[in-house]
Amino acid sequence: MESRCTIGPVFATELAQEKLNVAISVGSLYPILPQQTGSPKYLPQQWAAYTHPEGQVYFVRDGSIRVVTDSYLYKSEIADKIVSWVQHIEKEAESKAFTFPDSIELYVQLEEEDCNYYFADHAARTLFWLEDYDTTELGLLPVVSPSHLKIQLEEQYWGHVECHCMHGITFQNNIVDEAISQLVHACGDQMTSSSSTFPYSFKECKDFLDILTPARQRANDGHIITLVARIFNVVANNRYWTHYGQEQARLSRDTSILEETSGQTAWGSSIASAVSLRVSDFFASRLDTIFTDDYVYVMDWQKFMTQALGKWRGAFVQSLALLMLHIFCFFLPVSRTLAIVSAGFLSSSILISAILIHYHQDLETGSAGEAYEYLSRNKTKKCRFQGLALLFSLPQAFSLWGLFLMFSQVATFIPSSYLALSSSGIILSSIVFYICSSIFSAVASRVSGLFARNAPPSSVSDKESAV
Repeated sequence: MESRCTIGPVFATELAQEKLNVAISVGSLYPILPQQTGSPKYLPQQWAAYTHPEGQVYFVRDGSIRVVTDSYLYKSEIADKIVSWVQHIEKEAESKAFTFPDSIELYVQLEEEDCNYYFADHAARTLFWLEDYDTTELGLLPVVSPSHLKIQLEEQYWGHVECHCMHGITFQNNIVDEAISQLVHACGDQMTSSSSTFPYSFKECKDFLDILTPARQRANDGHIITLVARIFNVVANNRYWTHYGQEQARLSRDTSILEETSGQTAWGSSIASAVSLRVSDFFASRLDTIFTDDYVYVMDWQKFMTQALGKWRGAFVQSLALLMLHIFCFFLPVSRTLAIVSAGFLSSSILISAILIHYHQDLETGSAGEAYEYLSRNKTKKCRFQGLALLFSLPQAFSLWGLFLMFSQVATFIPSSYLALSSSGIILSSIVFYICSSIFSAVASRVSGLFARNAPPSSVSDKESAV
């Protein structure tokens, strides 16, 4: 092997992303030979081809140490390079006195003239290399302990298993039974807690149980293994963020356990609250809650976006109706200045509502990854989500300001003798309306509570890596 060529570490998740970005050319002419049963394809000795349930072919060598690669060994030049690199890595391992039990397999992947690799340990459920690396060299997230690092490596291990599941992997335990146990506990956790930290919702857990329960006797089937590995990959990622098994674990998904390096300014929050008539308080609180410690659950995000879109649509309709009422300003002796300002607020509410709905309606069903990207992009170190919350509150705030200015024009054309009486009537009507609405809300919540008593609460969903 040439001295300029090197071997280096790599992760299964990185390789999976690379596969998604490969373009191929398809020929329109291919000969069909008489009695052809398939083109002869030759592989190096001890190598065999396997096809993932989703269609990706990979290759495995059954030797002193099992070797797995995604490099296309049907091309002789690639096969020669892989064989040479495997021999090189085996010599390196022998010189360092490494011993490899049957539970360990080597993964290699060509990168131009170099080779990336890792060892996957099916007994320990982790990855390792021949050299020592720190977390920054490998691009891993910060950790608080060796066991916390082990969780990250386990996530990468399950990514490897998910992509290479058809060559007869032997596990120490029945992974289907293990997955069923975790999903059953998650269902109970979701039913008894409104802030469960499990990454799948109650319905998703039930759906997984319906699939896996009949398959518990086929735990060595590659089609089953890839599904379980995908579940465990998400669970491992979630366990990293919740500090599973650490000194301070996250027991509620809206509880922060990390030190906050910056905080929002109190005066900025007060100004935004006053300008928006406290509408921004809702958005600021919800955004901070669903992005606790920079981790987002997709169910919380989707629920928030549904609420936000509902508020914007309501503000759009209300502002449009109030703006149409301004036609009477041409026939009544009202203040033209107040009418213009009121119409300006209502028009702004309509415009901003339309823009926010247009840019956010697809996020109502967005993934956790999309939510994480959006929240990370709009969060600032100094103010967190104050600016975004103020923007989200503008449709309602402008609509309320327009409503206030519109009805304030009453004072400009009602005679003074009737002004006090009219004002008293407005105040009395507002009080009656508030009391009635409060009673209605209390009754409605009581009735909905009776119906919801037997139903599981909404909960969190997948990562996709939220990271």
